[in-house]
Amino acid sequence: MGRSMPFLRPSIGISLLAALLAAGGCAAPADPAADERTWSGTLGARLRSGVQAIREATPDLPRVSRVVYASERCLISEEGSPDCGAAALRICTARGYGAGRALDTASVNACRPRTIEHLQSGDGPACRTKYQVTAALCW
Repeated sequence: MGRSMPFLRPSIGISLLAALLAAGGCAAPADPAADERTWSGTLGARLRSGVQAIREATPDLPRVSRVVYASERCLISEEGSPDCGAAALRICTARGYGAGRALDTASVNACRPRTIEHLQSGDGPACRTKYQVTAALCW
């Protein structure tokens, strides 16, 4: 019958649609004269205003970005914390992008095998945590 889908309600649907279109890089025609009837009318005006609001609110965010899945080890800084930003940048530059940030990381405990000396002395294995970036947002 006359059911409307909840994600297309006017209160949030237009803003959500405008955000999705802007994030995908296809929010409006490149040439304003191109296909003017698509962007005329109430829906087109609301989309244009929503896209413009997003652009004004986020001027420094990249317009075209991709999630790249790879594995790159994070180097340990002088303070002892992992530097995963540099690892994400290495992933992105290897794929041809100019910059990037880490989206997902993983950590693994790497332990040396126990030797007879460790068993006799009662010392446990020497373990250290290794960090790696598994996904990066590149632009």
